[in-house]
Amino acid sequence: MGLELLEDVVAPFAEGRGAIRMNGVWGYVDRSGRMVIPPQFEWSRQFSEGVVSATDKDHREGYIDLQGKWAIAPQFDAAFSFVNGVAAVYDGHKTYGIDHSGRRVIEPRPDTMLDGSTVFSEPAVRVSRKLSFNDGAVRASC
Repeated sequence: MGLELLEDVVAPFAEGRGAIRMNGVWGYVDRSGRMVIPPQFEWSRQFSEGVVSATDKDHREGYIDLQGKWAIAPQFDAAFSFVNGVAAVYDGHKTYGIDHSGRRVIEPRPDTMLDGSTVFSEPAVRVSRKLSFNDGAVRASC
């Protein structure tokens, strides 16, 4: 039996899970509509490489696995999708790359934030300079 939704949101499916927002928090359903990760996250995205970034009640981002358990504890200001085993994370005015264990594999870059479309790939790293952080202000640049 599927879920009946009234003014809630279901995001596209990825890796057999679809994000669903109910009562202002996010969880996940499988393709049959069965709730597999109860709504509990302030924000979430689509799964990639078996994990997805999610925001806890303290507004920190980490990564949950397909069962809804924290694979990498919430500790970042922003966390983006994994691509080729690496994800961009932003914390403390620095952006760096982590692997699936949460270990830094690309060193921090000050005053630069990667946008959500940025991916790490070999042999180069594409960096977006659309947003820069200086003295707490966000400035757009080309």
